Amino acid sequence: MAEIVFSPKAGEDLDGIKEYIETELKSPVAANNRVLEILDAIGELARFPRLGPSLQEKFSSLGQYRYLTVAGNIVFYRIEKEKVLIVRILGARTDYIKTLELGFTSPTSR
Repeated sequence: MAEIVFSPKAGEDLDGIKEYIETELKSPVAANNRVLEILDAIGELARFPRLGPSLQEKFSSLGQYRYLTVAGNIVFYRIEKEKVLIVRILGARTDYIKTLELGFTSPTSR
């Protein structure tokens, strides 16, 4: 089984999702459920790292990254040896390609 590792940005993204649902939508129960749903899907990557499709087919510059769509969010990750690095967790309505291209070209995104 692969080890799951969260980038600092992915951790911030998950916290932001929870906070938004708790404060803006005023639903702490829904916030916890959403986070658990995302974490459960990410947990599957430990057993099946290639579960999500590659971005190679859509964007050749982002070919080393894969993604999962979970509850209105997209989990972007890459496989590094025996690890699955969760890079970002973004809302499906976000301009995620622009966000990813900026973040993935930065040397601090690792």
